[in-house]
Amino acid sequence: TTLFRSVGLSKGALYLRFASKEDVALSTLDRVNSRLRDRLQTLLETESEPVERVRKMLLERLMFRYDSVRGYSESFDDVFAAIRPQLMKRREEWLSQEHALFTEALSRVPSLPTNSTPKNAELLMLATKGLLPYRLLPDEIERRDEHERKARELIEFLLQSLQLTGGSR
Repeated sequence: TTLFRSVGLSKGALYLRFASKEDVALSTLDRVNSRLRDRLQTLLETESEPVERVRKMLLERLMFRYDSVRGYSESFDDVFAAIRPQLMKRREEWLSQEHALFTEALSRVPSLPTNSTPKNAELLMLATKGLLPYRLLPDEIERRDEHERKARELIEFLLQSLQLTGGSR
């Protein structure tokens, strides 16, 4: 009922478009991930220095999702348990699309060897995965400043390590 009121629709009107609550949840997640990819694409096309572009994209990847879920008060495991199989399939698609954007961003960093660019993109995404909000407990979601500080520190560490080693081996 709260879901229906929050979007200003009756149950009947909502179910004309969606077959179930699960479809509503998946559609909402699709929109969040689509907006994130649009924002990452915009950052990819900025005129900033290549490493700074990657830095901004990584921070946006973490903080956009974080800000998208700040209103939730339940564990994501509880919220999404009913849609887990569909969610995991879509999540793989979303991550693949993000990977392509990060691969493109890293390919523009002249100091990195291009033969390791897809692997480096994969590793950056894997390394930041622990700060994505589906890994946070509800009380942790309320500490945005702390979360952003940790995200910035991790990103700096990763980018410095990547530049010092010239990319993955």
